[in-house]
Amino acid sequence: MDIRDEFRGDLTTAEVKLKAIQRAIQVTVCGLCAATSLPAVAAETQAGFYVGLGAGQSSFDIEKSELDDVVLDVLFSQGLLVTSGASTFEDSDTALSLFAGYHFNPYIAVEAGYIDLGTAEYRSTGTVNPPGPVVSAPTAVDIDVESTGFTLAALGSLPLGEVVDLHGRLGFLFATTDLSVTARIGSGVGADTEKLDSIGGFFSVGTGFNVGEHWSLSLDWTRYDNVGDEDEDDDPDTQAGFNIDALSVSAMFRF
Repeated sequence: MDIRDEFRGDLTTAEVKLKAIQRAIQVTVCGLCAATSLPAVAAETQAGFYVGLGAGQSSFDIEKSELDDVVLDVLFSQGLLVTSGASTFEDSDTALSLFAGYHFNPYIAVEAGYIDLGTAEYRSTGTVNPPGPVVSAPTAVDIDVESTGFTLAALGSLPLGEVVDLHGRLGFLFATTDLSVTARIGSGVGADTEKLDSIGGFFSVGTGFNVGEHWSLSLDWTRYDNVGDEDEDDDPDTQAGFNIDALSVSAMFRF
């Protein structure tokens, strides 16, 4: 065999091998390109409306000692000298929420909702020395603080893969706070309710977990600022409201 024929044979074999390698590289690169493009496809499918339900525990930033001082001051202003007393304050309750929103993409959404932040309950009992011939009379003062409202917020998310994301909300709470007081002195009973409408800001941070294509679960901590303050200025010296913290778990369905 001519050495040139042998060389051409070797060259032909090398070309076949090179073409096979080229095809393998093309398949590999195409696969990588397809895998790289998956997040973009996922981003398109995640755009749309969603609804959700949440439940958790709220905590009212109100001190029992402050309520004790208010009760004592009011009784003293009415000429009632407190001779003995005790009080309790339950500053936490169950919080429930319903919300709906729209995802523009995996990172930005707008959201509106309704939330019931529960009721803080103050109870006090004791005896007072009223003016006149009566030496001592039993007394009790009950105070309930209940807050509900509508929320409007912007939601920012940071996906950490296909399952987990970190997110935060920043928005407004349009709250209605019912302040109910019942007082009993001797055999007399009196009651009054005051409704406070306020607009305050809130923010939250949380973690989401995607469960399938449409469902996700979320754990969130939220701070509602200056609830119950009807004064609309931003001067901290004139703020008469209170803060409410909420830790909640929610389930969301994406359409």
